[in-house]
Amino acid sequence: MASFEKGIHTATVQEGSNLQFGLGGFDYITDTTALSDFVYVAVQAVGGDAVVTLTSEIGDSLTSHTIPEEGWRFGPFSSVQRVSGGNIIAYRYVEA
Repeated sequence: MASFEKGIHTATVQEGSNLQFGLGGFDYITDTTALSDFVYVAVQAVGGDAVVTLTSEIGDSLTSHTIPEEGWRFGPFSSVQRVSGGNIIAYRYVEA
């Protein structure tokens, strides 16, 4: 797993491309189990507004935060949890 303790600007060009496009795949989340097996680069709400808790790798974390339907939040996040509302797609970081 990548660490962004020094900031995303420390990523290589390849890592930056992977971060931008989420080439590590995704998790489609319909329940309230927190996921922390990967670093997630982005989260999208689908099927309605989603209330989420996102633990940031380099900035402020968001607790019980509402993402409007089709809205996005960009990480990196070390943990992603759908609290209620619409489902979410969490895009995984992939190491180069």
